[in-house]
Amino acid sequence: MKKFNNLLKTIFFSLLVFCSCFYFSNNFSNTKKFYTHAAEPISTSSSAKIKLNTHAQNLYDFLATKIKTVASGTEDETSFTIEKSTLTSWGVKTKWTASDIGKSTITKQEAFSCFMEQFTVSKLLSALLHDLPFEMFWFNKTEGISQLASISTTSTYGDIETLKIAFDVCEEYRPSTYDAENPTIDTAKVQTATTALENAKQIVNDYASLNDHQKLNAYKNKICELVEYNDSAIENPTPYGNPWQVIYVFDNNPSTSVVCEGYAKAFQLLYNLSTFTSPYLKCYTISGTMTGGTGAGAHMWNIVTMDDQHTYLVDVTNSDSGTVGQSGTLFLTGTSTGTLSSGYTFTTPSQITFSYNAKTIALWSNSSESILNLNTRNYEANYPTISLTLGDIIYDNNKISAALAPTENVDINFSFNTAGWSNNDYNWSVEWFSDNNTHLGEKLEDAPINANFYWIKIIATNKVDSTIKYIHSQRIEIKPKQIFITSVTSESRVYDGTMNITISNAVLEGILGSDNVLVDYPFVTAQVSSANVGEYNLVNLSNIKLSGSHKNNYYVADVTNVSSNTISISKAKPTCSAEYNEIKESGIILSKLPISITAKGVLDETIEGTYIWTNSKGEEIDPTATEIEKDVTYYYLFTPTDSNYESTIVEIKLWDTTNQKVPFFSKSNAPLLFKISLLCAVVIVIAVAIIKLNRKSREN
Repeated sequence: MKKFNNLLKTIFFSLLVFCSCFYFSNNFSNTKKFYTHAAEPISTSSSAKIKLNTHAQNLYDFLATKIKTVASGTEDETSFTIEKSTLTSWGVKTKWTASDIGKSTITKQEAFSCFMEQFTVSKLLSALLHDLPFEMFWFNKTEGISQLASISTTSTYGDIETLKIAFDVCEEYRPSTYDAENPTIDTAKVQTATTALENAKQIVNDYASLNDHQKLNAYKNKICELVEYNDSAIENPTPYGNPWQVIYVFDNNPSTSVVCEGYAKAFQLLYNLSTFTSPYLKCYTISGTMTGGTGAGAHMWNIVTMDDQHTYLVDVTNSDSGTVGQSGTLFLTGTSTGTLSSGYTFTTPSQITFSYNAKTIALWSNSSESILNLNTRNYEANYPTISLTLGDIIYDNNKISAALAPTENVDINFSFNTAGWSNNDYNWSVEWFSDNNTHLGEKLEDAPINANFYWIKIIATNKVDSTIKYIHSQRIEIKPKQIFITSVTSESRVYDGTMNITISNAVLEGILGSDNVLVDYPFVTAQVSSANVGEYNLVNLSNIKLSGSHKNNYYVADVTNVSSNTISISKAKPTCSAEYNEIKESGIILSKLPISITAKGVLDETIEGTYIWTNSKGEEIDPTATEIEKDVTYYYLFTPTDSNYESTIVEIKLWDTTNQKVPFFSKSNAPLLFKISLLCAVVIVIAVAIIKLNRKSREN
């Protein structure tokens, strides 16, 4: 009983633990909400990320991933926790001692400050804002981010266990109940951003055929067409939000407008979504101050590095109608007045000065190599242009060739547009790149040979000041050479219902030099003209794959009627079966026996045909005059009507006593049954007698 009571206790406590786990798992699972909006986060080039140290880059990657999930509407929390295990995997120092700061004791705040100095958070946030002009539309940068840590401390050390970074949310995207310590976004409002992003993508598609300079100019004009400057947001106290974001540029709503930040971010977003010819073309979003133009104060604009590798100012805000740069004087503009540290002044014709703020200089540096250094003159759009004439460049085992003037027997001809320029003003050079942008070389001997996609870059260098004035890059293809199969060796086989055959020893014609090229037979589909039985000496080939070290330089098209040795497709043997009732007595005539014969083909199809009965010698017998005998094997010859199958003889033993089991109550067992019956009767008589004797003995 005691053991039974203990068992009940064990079951009771197990159920209690299970119910507790179920309760807590359901309650804690609701602390993080996920949604399924279809916004697509933008993947931009991390041009500012490279300015961060290693620890900051790791944190950048972590936060950028989280930010994109928020922008896509798949997560509503905008505070992100980094566990100690993640921090240590980055090589971050998490434990700080008093000796690290030259003191006998260390406070929690001192340990936290030392820890955070590893990330240069201000510079990190600037990089995120620069590289994610769309994804951070919900972020309220005026409130910024909060940084909290869980720290184990004594008087001599502080050890960081977790780091939590919370991004404040703009009022437009906050839920009705908002907790600043645990900020969240209203994911239902993300759809507006999603629509704006799709509209921006459509603009990029609309201008995809333009050259680099034309694209940038079209983007500037389109932004100015879509929006006007939002004076109200500046003149009246307005919470930071959509008037500073790309959403109000691309929402196709004429009633929404933006300030300079929205103009600059919109230009950056269109750049990020685009593909450009020049590998040197880069766009940056810059913060600072401006005097003149739309008024003195904080300002945001863009800087663009063009194909000549010089950097120019682009102020889309002050290029809008009614502004000082509406005629294009602040688009891809350089100046000889000013420096990186003092600011740059432009005459438009009134003077306007742009100065970088401290965060911009901290991010992009103030060195002579910084992108913040502007060219001393405007970008010249009337650069020499090159037109490439590309014929079909077919692999010929020779290096690809290019020439400035149209020349016969040259793979690539490029001609010079002399509008305002002369050939004699420039030195010309050619560089080759693989399709994955691997530099192949600058000399003729570096030119590619093998069939593939490549890039050719043609560079025009000014002879006077060695300034590169134009770089034309174009994707080219060396196409594989077609070769031919002139004959094959084929294997004969039995009919299988298909036209497929197996080939080998294909003779390839057209291979150059000692190139190693073979047919990859397992992939090839080889067929004759019919699936039927017969002889063939022509083969059709398709899906021809090649093997060998030079296989990518050649191809073989599908081909019909390739010469072959004689191929014989011989008849197949059908699978036959018979159903009948077993004969157990003599006197039955063969023709009277109900029998069903079935024949199946190689494709499991039913085959029609005729059959005749024969003896062991294959001689036809008359079933109407043949009495079935014991232990005699009979034969039937099945002749199919389908000429792809051969006649088949099937053995059948209609009265087989070899393994025949005799029924227990058959006549052959009658003597045994009689003996058993007699024995049972004797036993019954004896039993009755014994019962009677017992009764008498009890009566006496």
